[in-house]
Amino acid sequence: VCSSGILVRAGSRAFSRRELESFLWPDVEPETASHRMRQTLLNLRHLGVPVETVGKTKLRISPEHATSDFENMLAEPSRIERSPAAHFAILSHYTPSLSDEYADWTAAKKREIGSRLETPLLAIVSAHRLKASWDEVESLALALLRLAPFNEEATLALAEAHAMRGAKLEAFRILDSYLAEVGEAN
Repeated sequence: VCSSGILVRAGSRAFSRRELESFLWPDVEPETASHRMRQTLLNLRHLGVPVETVGKTKLRISPEHATSDFENMLAEPSRIERSPAAHFAILSHYTPSLSDEYADWTAAKKREIGSRLETPLLAIVSAHRLKASWDEVESLALALLRLAPFNEEATLALAEAHAMRGAKLEAFRILDSYLAEVGEAN
């Protein structure tokens, strides 16, 4: 599954088998890594993952065969608004231990996806603020803060949602906490 995730996120880019092997199994002998790659490809193909061979040494999944839900959301922003806020947790329980390289790659992809969703989510939060839909503001602001914990606009929207529903002390606590965290970061 790890290698299919890499291939899906790569789009039309083809990866060499050796590049994938060293990425997924950096501390393994080349013969063992090559065997693992063959087994992985066999398993992926049995699962119906359309892994293509490009030339003799490269692999890819054609973009028309593999998309990600967040790319579909970005292509059609109305899908973002229709999605429950919980759907914006990006691989929240996935902490790979395959290799440090893969863990770093996964963390970078989570940050990339989060930053790409940030702008459309902020626009939706702003629209709900204008409509005084405070439950929606709170839900979306919390989702946004899971993606970008120091997002000032999402923090202010969350505090405003609490204040407008009568929880002024909670609103102040949110702001105080944010100011303390930002102060520590500087």
